[in-house]
Amino acid sequence: MKIRFIEPGNLPYRPSPKNLYVYDKYIRTPSNGIITLATILRREWDDVLCYSESISRIVWNDIYDADIVFISIFTFSADRGYELARQVRENSKALIVFGGLHATLAYREAAEHCDYVTRGEGDELLPQFVRAIERGEIPELPGVVCRRDGEIVSFGEPVPPTALDVVPDRDLMYNFRRMARRCTIWPQVHASRNCPHNCDYCALVAAFGRVVRTRSPQNVVDDIKAAVDFFGKRMLNILWITDDNFFADRKWAVETLNAIIDSGIKYSFTIQARYEVGFDDEMLDLLKRAGFEELALGIEFLEDESFENYHKKAPTGRYSVRCVIYRATGSVPADCSYSARTTTFPG
Repeated sequence: MKIRFIEPGNLPYRPSPKNLYVYDKYIRTPSNGIITLATILRREWDDVLCYSESISRIVWNDIYDADIVFISIFTFSADRGYELARQVRENSKALIVFGGLHATLAYREAAEHCDYVTRGEGDELLPQFVRAIERGEIPELPGVVCRRDGEIVSFGEPVPPTALDVVPDRDLMYNFRRMARRCTIWPQVHASRNCPHNCDYCALVAAFGRVVRTRSPQNVVDDIKAAVDFFGKRMLNILWITDDNFFADRKWAVETLNAIIDSGIKYSFTIQARYEVGFDDEMLDLLKRAGFEELALGIEFLEDESFENYHKKAPTGRYSVRCVIYRATGSVPADCSYSARTTTFPG
């Protein structure tokens, strides 16, 4: 069974001098998601490989004789994904399967362009799917969608995976090792999934639910070490923990940060966070000791009314000020105050 993954690019990769210093033009960091899925499938099938238009052109002769081609799409890359699917269809007998966030939410649209759609997370679904295809069966599995007699048929809601301790084999991404030294892409690790909140504008909860699931702290450390080793020494040594809400499970976050500290890893990290972490002095101290240099904060609104309208349970931006001060100085005045127009600090 020959299996190929494709990650479409909104602007497909092409060689350019700008790739040395401009991110998100013709070069981007490829998704850890499809590399993780390829790693899982590689346990049972030898011929598995990924292509990402973020870092390379697709080798079409390698795609055309595949048995299954998985195409992962976000909304921004969906049209390009449908274009690639047409090209595969016109030149190959491969089974075409769409997955990813856009296909999960807009599965009726995606099903018009492929043989099957796999919704939700594929860690446990994809091996079952490939086994069914290998047996010559229709994969009537929860999370699978297809067209039958002109109608969209869903075999049930996707079941979230529970076994998340996988260190992705980044060498399963074509051309990744050669491109990894570029300063316009950087190592990434995804340590936990989902968010317990219910902000109206967020697609994450709509697609994957609100139950936070985590990898073991040691597995996260192993993945960080693998990523650092894969990327080697660079001009800018920084790794992005890409969790949407790393701090949602506070006990786990503390354990994971302590595991990073105890591992002795000497690297710089950036991470996404909500306002609340700015008031958690223990967490801020652990972040600093673990090597985190940047918190990427989602400051969507300044007015309390907007937070209420979009069901984001957080006050105005005063929380973020503590993080900003911490980032700049390494300490936070205990009695700083904030308003939308002015920021004042003691002394």
